[in-house]
Amino acid sequence: VAGGKADMPMIGMGTCCRRDPKGRREFISALEAFYATGGSHIDTAQSYDNHADVKQALSAMERDQVWVTSKVNMLAVTSHKTADQQVRAAVESSLIELGVDQVDLMLLHEPACENNWQREAAEASKQLLAATKGAANSSAVVVDDGINVAAASRCTVEAWRALVKQQHSGKCRAVGVSNFGVRHLSALLGAGLPLPAVNEVEFHPWHEKKEIDDRSEDSRSSGVKPGTLEAMLAPVSRERRDELHGK
Repeated sequence: VAGGKADMPMIGMGTCCRRDPKGRREFISALEAFYATGGSHIDTAQSYDNHADVKQALSAMERDQVWVTSKVNMLAVTSHKTADQQVRAAVESSLIELGVDQVDLMLLHEPACENNWQREAAEASKQLLAATKGAANSSAVVVDDGINVAAASRCTVEAWRALVKQQHSGKCRAVGVSNFGVRHLSALLGAGLPLPAVNEVEFHPWHEKKEIDDRSEDSRSSGVKPGTLEAMLAPVSRERRDELHGK
C-alpha cells in the first residue's frame, strides 16, 4: 500500500450491509469460511454496525495473517467539535470494538461530512445576520455562499489531517479514503498533506469512475507516479450481476 509500507491482499471480503435474517452466526461463519479457504482481508466500517461480529470472527484467526480495513463514519463528523477530536474518537472506538491494537487500513468513509459543515456554516451565517439586523454596522456583514463551500472543503481536509495523525500515533498501519473524487483529492494536495494510500471506490460496468481513472492516466503519462492506490469495491455489481451472465 502506497505510503503505508505494507502489502494489502488484493482480494478481500466486504461486509457492507451484512444483516443475515438467519442471525449473526451466519455472518461470522461466512468470515470464518473465507479465512479457512485462504482469505486474508476483511473490509468493514463503523457505519456497517458489525465490528462486534468481525471481532468474534477474528478471535478464531491468526491476527498477523489477516488484514483488517475499517472506515470512519464521516456522516457523524460535524463542525461542533474539531475534526481531530472526532476522528481520533472514531479510530479509538473502532479498535476497541474490533478487539485489535492496530487496524491495518483506516479510511475516511466518503466526504459525507461536507453536507454537515456546509449546512452548519449556512446556519451560522443566518444567525449572524439576524443578530446584526438593524445595527448600525449591519451593512458590513456579508454572507457569501463561498463561505459554505470553503467550510465543506475544510471538513474533508481537516478530517484527513486528523487521520494521518492517527497513523503517526501507531493506531493505523496505513490510512486512506473511500469514494473521494478528484476535487477532494486535489484539496488534500492543496493543503500540503500526503496523498491517501488508498481510495476505495465502487467500480463495475454500471458504475465507472472515469474522472479518477483519467487523473491516474494523466499522472502516468507525465512520468509522475500516482501516489494513491485505487481499490475497487464490488467489481461485479450486486444489483445487476445477473446481466453479465445473460440472465
